[in-house]
Amino acid sequence: DIHAAPSGTDKFLGYTSNGMEWAVPPDTGKILQYQHAHDVSGSTNTTGTTWIDTHITDSITTTKANTKIYVAVNFRVWGRRYARGGNNIGTRLRRDEGTADQYIDSNNTRLHHIDNHNVSGNSEFTYNWTGSHLWVDEPAKSSGSTITYYLQIVCQNNSSSQIIQVDTSQIILMELDV
Repeated sequence: DIHAAPSGTDKFLGYTSNGMEWAVPPDTGKILQYQHAHDVSGSTNTTGTTWIDTHITDSITTTKANTKIYVAVNFRVWGRRYARGGNNIGTRLRRDEGTADQYIDSNNTRLHHIDNHNVSGNSEFTYNWTGSHLWVDEPAKSSGSTITYYLQIVCQNNSSSQIIQVDTSQIILMELDV
């Protein structure tokens, strides 16, 4: 009888080689675990032109082989550009899995532009905004592998012509079986 679902099951009506019948959903498409870190008091800043890790970090240990990791990072960032300094400051995500680092968001590195707004002489311009990175990572690891994610920051120019700082933040990691 295809008109009533078998009681006490999560079966769905599907087409099989026998025609229409009740089938069991595949064991995929699940959130296996959820990890969250929130910080309202820490901060990281730099005036350097080399990418550095911030205090915005979290780790997850896989429970199944070859799962995907959903990474969501939200943060408040501010940048300051002094007269004649460069206009770009950047954020990106780094994955540390115990071997070689991976820049999982390298195609989506955020270079934030600090507008001039007629700044001249020894004046400075400060810019504040909320930043975010969202990514579904495919680290291809075995069960029990610990993976750590970091938000990184950088300035376009050094010699104290720029500064970038990130503070109030949250990072969410979800292991997905998809």
